[in-house]
Amino acid sequence: MKVYLYSGQHEAGSKFRLLVLKQLGPDCLKSFANISEMLSSLALSLKSKDIVILFVETLRELEELLLVQETFDDVRLILILPQRDQLTVAKGHRLRPRYLTFIDSNMSGVYGVVEKMLMMHPD
Repeated sequence: MKVYLYSGQHEAGSKFRLLVLKQLGPDCLKSFANISEMLSSLALSLKSKDIVILFVETLRELEELLLVQETFDDVRLILILPQRDQLTVAKGHRLRPRYLTFIDSNMSGVYGVVEKMLMMHPD
């Protein structure tokens, strides 16, 4: 099982990446700063027990992800949205994440969710 992280240019995403990297090691984490690169890689390598964490930077980026939403159908998706408005949240839910939060939230909750997901499927 792998953890795939798209953190974009968010400072919170970079800090989260360091935390996950420290806990899991480089063999379990694959991180991306570019959404196109991430989508190309995921299309080739995703497995059903994998975890995908997306720090979405803009509504436009979220709309790009919706165009390929089937990519995330069989994985455990954690979605971090840039804003709390109704439109953004509604679009985010269309990706069917297991956990949804916002960039201005405490990331320890996200890390707790990742830990529980890893405990459920430790391989």
